[in-house]
Amino acid sequence: MYRCSPRARFFSAFAELAVFCALWLGSALPALGWQRLETGLDFAEFAFLEQEQAISVLRIDPERFHFVLCSAQAPDGAQSLPEWAKQYDLLAAINASMYLKDGKTSTGYLRHKEFVNNPRIHRGFGAFFVASPKDPSLPKAAILERDEPDLFQKLAQYDLVVQNFRLITRTGRIPWPKIGPTHPIASVALDQNGHVLFILCKIPVSAHALATELLRLPLKLACAMYVEGGFEAELFVRGIDTSDEETLFPFLKMHSLLPNVLGVRSK
Repeated sequence: MYRCSPRARFFSAFAELAVFCALWLGSALPALGWQRLETGLDFAEFAFLEQEQAISVLRIDPERFHFVLCSAQAPDGAQSLPEWAKQYDLLAAINASMYLKDGKTSTGYLRHKEFVNNPRIHRGFGAFFVASPKDPSLPKAAILERDEPDLFQKLAQYDLVVQNFRLITRTGRIPWPKIGPTHPIASVALDQNGHVLFILCKIPVSAHALATELLRLPLKLACAMYVEGGFEAELFVRGIDTSDEETLFPFLKMHSLLPNVLGVRSK
C-alpha cells in the first residue's frame, strides 16, 4: 500500500472538493512554456485546480544525461534533495520510491550496479524504471511493465532498476480508482520521444485525477509510474524553485529527509 501522510489526510476532504470543482470548470490553465536549462534538459510548469505552477515537469534526454541512485543504505543517511544534489553534484533529483518503516528500504525492488537496496520484486507494483544499459544498443532509459515478456531478462540488462506502482500504462490505462486519497504526488514518466520526465504535482490530488490531467497536457506521455505520495513527494532542479510556495498550503513548505533518490548528472 502507498503511504498517506497525516497532513495529506487532514486536507483530504478539502482537496477532493477542489478536484471536483476544477475538473467541472475545465481543468488546467496553459503551461507557462518550456524553459531550456541546457541542451537536453527542459523545464515547464502547468496550472492545475486553479493553482498556478501546480505541476512541475523536468524533461530529460537520456542520451545526454546519466541517472544515478543515491541511497541512505550506501552508506549515507537520509538527506533532503538539495543535500543529495550537493553531495553528488546532481542537476536534478526526485524521490526514487516509497520506503518502509525502517526509513531506508524501498517498498519495491531497487538496485544500482552491485548495490541492492531491496532484492524483492513487489507483486503489486507494475512499473520498473531502468537506466544504464549494459548493452549500448538498448535504450539509455525506459519504463518496463510487469506483464511484458522476458521481464527478468530485460531487468538484468540494466545497472539501475527502480520498481514502483504504475500511474499510466503504455496502453494509456489509469490503474487507479477515480476516488482515492489526495496528496502531492511525484512521478517518473517516459514520453513518446524517449525522454524521461520528472513530475511533481505540488497540491493534494488523487492519483487518478493527476494521471487524467497528465494525459491531457501536451507532454505526449507514453507511460508513467508513481514514486511517492504525500508531503515527502519532492522535485529538485538546480536553479529552479519547485517548492509549494505558491500553492494552497504555503506554510507546509519544507524539505523532507529522503532515503532513496533518483538523480540526474551530466555525462
